[in-house]
Amino acid sequence: MEPDEQLKWERRAGPPAGIALLIAGTLLLLGAILSARTAGDDAFDTYLKIHKDPGLILVPNIVQAIGYLLTAYGLWYLVRATAARRAELAGPSRVMAILGPVATALALVLTALAVLDVAQAAADVVRPPKAEKARDDLLENLQKDSGQITAATIVTYVSRLAVGFALVIAALNGMRSGLLSRFMGILGIIAGVLSAVFGGASFILAFWLAALGVIVLDRWPNGRGPAWDEVEAIPWPSAMDQREAVQPELEDEYEEEDDEAEDHEEDGVEDSGEESAATPHPVSKKRKKKRRR
Repeated sequence: MEPDEQLKWERRAGPPAGIALLIAGTLLLLGAILSARTAGDDAFDTYLKIHKDPGLILVPNIVQAIGYLLTAYGLWYLVRATAARRAELAGPSRVMAILGPVATALALVLTALAVLDVAQAAADVVRPPKAEKARDDLLENLQKDSGQITAATIVTYVSRLAVGFALVIAALNGMRSGLLSRFMGILGIIAGVLSAVFGGASFILAFWLAALGVIVLDRWPNGRGPAWDEVEAIPWPSAMDQREAVQPELEDEYEEEDDEAEDHEEDGVEDSGEESAATPHPVSKKRKKKRRR
């Protein structure tokens, strides 16, 4: 694609991608908050609580799944824009930008269904033990007997690695191409590592996605990097570079203000001189009267 065509595509596809990233960050954060409601007194009690109210697991997981699907679209836009400025960006990384978030969304749905299956089995226990260790052992046996739990666990681990890899590659290459600042690049790498190791929708990832949406929509404070206007890798200017760029403009403004002040002073001096020459001082009038006498 020619540079002009690339810029036209970015301007056309940018607003939907930016809005998708903002919504994705909001949904991931909302899902993480809603997930906190599912906790019971212990693990077995949590499953019984979910059996009584399936929405406790379905709502947050579906909300986060939608957020990850929107994340896939936003990351695909960033990786495609980055690839136009960094030819060395491998093709598989573009696939991972979509595959990682989509796999995570699928894992969330499978996990919700698997938890509901185990919750049903836990509710069918006629006399659940009262001792905490016995309850944990019973729950562990129910989970081992559930094929859905096994499948969901495998998909979850794979999706963690995939989405973590996608985030790290997108953030690193976006920073190197100048589409992301150093702060956003490092924060995206941290979010990717945390997603791969711990999984789940971290607050850092939600913030990073929302901030990325602001950049894509060109609403970033002090403007975004010059690489967004040129189809080439141009480093994002640092804070010092931005200050140095603004300094000449400020100096020009100060010089213009000084020149205007000097012009006003000169005009004031000329006006006062003319007025004094045209209007004699009262003392000089008295002296003239005395001489005439």
